[in-house]
Amino acid sequence: MKKEWFIGFVAGAVLLMAGCGQLNKQHMDTDITAPALATQCTEKVIASTNVKMKLNPAGPGGMRVLSVSEEVTTKTIEIGGNVPNFGQFYVTGNITFNVTAQSWTEADGYIMYAINYNDLTSEDLERVYVRAYMLDTDGLRGKVVTSSVLPLQVKAYNNFSYTNLTGTALTMNTWEKPFSNVIDHMQPLKFRADFTNALSQEYGGTIVFELVRVENVDDDTTPPGMPSSFTVASTANAAGIQTVTLGWINPTDLDFAGVEIRRSITGYPQSVSDGISIYSGSSSSKVDANNISSQTTYYYSIFAKDNNNNWSSAATASVTPYLDSYTKLLLHMDGGSIDDSSLANQTINVNGSVTQVSSPAHWGNIGSFSSPNYLSVADSEDWNFAADDFTIDGWVYPNNLSNYSTDVYSSRFTICTQGTGYGAFSLFMYKDNNVIYLIFTASTSGTTWDINTGYVTVNITENSWNHIAAVRNGNAFSLYVNGLQVGSATSSGTIINSTAVLNIGKYSNPPNNDYRYAKGYIDEFRISKGISRWTGSTFDVPTAPY
Repeated sequence: MKKEWFIGFVAGAVLLMAGCGQLNKQHMDTDITAPALATQCTEKVIASTNVKMKLNPAGPGGMRVLSVSEEVTTKTIEIGGNVPNFGQFYVTGNITFNVTAQSWTEADGYIMYAINYNDLTSEDLERVYVRAYMLDTDGLRGKVVTSSVLPLQVKAYNNFSYTNLTGTALTMNTWEKPFSNVIDHMQPLKFRADFTNALSQEYGGTIVFELVRVENVDDDTTPPGMPSSFTVASTANAAGIQTVTLGWINPTDLDFAGVEIRRSITGYPQSVSDGISIYSGSSSSKVDANNISSQTTYYYSIFAKDNNNNWSSAATASVTPYLDSYTKLLLHMDGGSIDDSSLANQTINVNGSVTQVSSPAHWGNIGSFSSPNYLSVADSEDWNFAADDFTIDGWVYPNNLSNYSTDVYSSRFTICTQGTGYGAFSLFMYKDNNVIYLIFTASTSGTTWDINTGYVTVNITENSWNHIAAVRNGNAFSLYVNGLQVGSATSSGTIINSTAVLNIGKYSNPPNNDYRYAKGYIDEFRISKGISRWTGSTFDVPTAPY
């Protein structure tokens, strides 16, 4: 029985390369072969077009139609840097199978690809070629019985021999150096298919045509272009944790192999061995969350490399993260003196001999506290919390506390207090029966601690660093240790506006001659007003200074 198979090809879109240039025909090779590469060569696909074929179900009178449509895949085209270029790469045509027997059948008509390309001035350019391959299978695959495949073969028009068109790329045309001004060529192709075992079902497949550029990288000492549009910007989350977002455009060199970003706080890194490494790879963006502190200038340099490890010059950018306006007091405990790093720039008074030490290690220096030594700050509206949200947090390192039953005063570690006796608020811990308790208290009257989380048994380890946070969120007061909520209280009350100094590392009740200090170390102590930096039952503790 005679069967008719038809492939109708819809003319496709054109992939253009902007620029200008002389259009002269270049020599061409009509043999279809497997591609061959010299040693130390690199390839880059600069344009591609997909031809999608579909063999439809049987039509009237037993006719079956095989339709072809083109899908264009565009790649970034920035060829040769500043070398002017103009060109196009597209596919068009029509083919029809008239099948009189279930055997190999040559299609009437042809499919043609066209190329116009003139970026040919590079001394390293070895060849330019067009290749084709089946995308998903070694022919047209059945849609119902997927194991049934119709093999396809292709040849250059007027050539005698066909070659199997499979998933392995075939070189359709090759142009090699020395080049003239431009490659300007149109190549028609003939097809045939094997209908010997064709079934009554739909078949389909995709042919990919690619324009490929090959460059020799032997003895290459020329570095790639420098990354462009390098930008850096800092952001802080609700907890005040800083990150820096970096973005850039990679160079378009064919042998581009990746970038290296280096960071320093003393100036721009001059090489890929200066500073610390922030990123290595071929992406075009990076978020730096590696110990970013506020009010510190970070200098970034980005270098590009090629396959021979030639490095480009650096593109540079810097950023200085700033604290948010909610931060009213921040003690990094670094520098030559203990200073407030917040925008409020509070004056810190050192009472006794609170010292800056580097051990036990944390982030830079830390504050060393012991009786009767503490810090004080004059009264400020910045910690007149009233009914506002607030957060008091920091890192503490209690050092060999006594038990309460043995020594009342040495059992306590006062983090901060405003006021004497029943003042505005107090945050402290103490030890009894070898268990450490933590408490936050506040007063709405000045005569009692009517806002009170209670003495909470917490998993605080002595002689180690622990993150402590007291948070008000509306009427909810929460106490956190190392990111875990351990205590709470509920109150709609307004905390009194005390005019007393704020003490860090000391609680005092003079009528009772009751003075209790911190015994250990404090770092990154912070007071924030107008924000609940953490809510809920857990959070990720900070991993870098604020």
